Parts: sequence; C-alpha cells; structure tokens
Amino acid sequence: MVMLHYNKATLQLWLHYCLYIAQSVLSCVEPMPDVRRRLPTLVQVPPQNANRMVDAARGVLNQLLADVYIFTDAMSGAAAGASPGFGITLVAETSSGCLLGAEVSATQGTAGNAAAADALIIPEDIGRAAAQLLLDEVARGGVTDGSHQGLLLLLAALGPEEMNQVRLGPLTPYAIRTLRHIREFFNVQFSMRTDQQSGTIFLSCIGAGLKNINRKVT
Repeated sequence: MVMLHYNKATLQLWLHYCLYIAQSVLSCVEPMPDVRRRLPTLVQVPPQNANRMVDAARGVLNQLLADVYIFTDAMSGAAAGASPGFGITLVAETSSGCLLGAEVSATQGTAGNAAAADALIIPEDIGRAAAQLLLDEVARGGVTDGSHQGLLLLLAALGPEEMNQVRLGPLTPYAIRTLRHIREFFNVQFSMRTDQQSGTIFLSCIGAGLKNINRKVT
C-alpha cells in the first residue's frame, strides 16, 4: 500500500517515481485505473471529520468501483502544530503502476469578506470535491495527473541524451509555461503527437543530459 502524507515524504515519493520514469524511454501505456486509495488528514480538529469526508467521497466513487481502500490520519497535540485544519488526498493507481492524485483542503471564508469569515467548508463538500477531481484526472488520461505534468516534463528534459517520451492528458497552463521555460533555459524542445482515440498527447524530446558534477566517479 502507498500512503501519502502531508509532509516531505509526499514530495520524495513523487520525485523518486518521476526520476525512475525520466531515466529512460518513458512508458506510453494508457493507464487503466483499478485501485483508488485515500488518506483523510486532520490536524487539531474532531476525528469525526475524517469519517464524514470518507463517506462523501465513497458516495461518488462507489458508484464506479466497490473496492476502495481507506486510510485516515488524525494528529493532535504538539505533533499537529499550531494550525488546525483538515483535508483529503485521493490517489488512483493504474494497471501499469501510474499514480493519479487529487487533493482538497478545508478553507475558511473569502478573502476581503468579513461576513464570510466563519464560513468553513464542511467535510462532506471536501470529500465530494476531491472525488470529482480524481475522476476528472482519470478522464484526462496520461501517466500522471495535471498538477505534476510540469515536473515530469522537466525531468524528461534533464534526462539522458536519448529519446525520452511521455504520455499526458490535455496540458495544463502550468505545463505549457514549463515547456516554454525548458526551451529557454535548456534549449530542449518537445515534439507533440495527439492520440485522437484517447485525447492524450505524446511528448518526446532528447534530454539535456544534465549530470551531477559533485558526484564521485569510481
């Protein structure tokens, strides 16, 4: 089981996953989601909020898949820090081992609106919103979700001086800006080919071959 937490380990997990892909020709298998894992996280709030988020998310996901794994993580005391809150992370694992994620956290009020200062989003809305976001990511296709497209493209551009190829869903604005920065700073350009059947995009490039000059050679 892969458990994602709101700490440095989450970034390391995704980074190692993307580095493994970017080291060689990237897999272009269309992902077929078969398992969904979730982790509601609570900090200095009642543990019942986790169950409410889980029930709401289940109400959406169980219509499509009955086999859903649920993990909860509630923290209190000194380990929880000084900022109370709660949220949920949903991860869909495909049959080819790709991970597609969606995350929603509680927000309170509206900026500049004092009347809405106490309008805290309820756990049920968070659970449903996260489930819908996850289904949207699955519908988009590709080997990673929209929030990590830019990271995967960057790692492919910095990879070995060979053909690196990746399959993504419709590019997000952030991914498009990342492609422009890659072309500007590393002089690496991606060629794109659209799969008309699935709506996904194949992006390929010759890596810049970036190496760690501080690494000792034996």
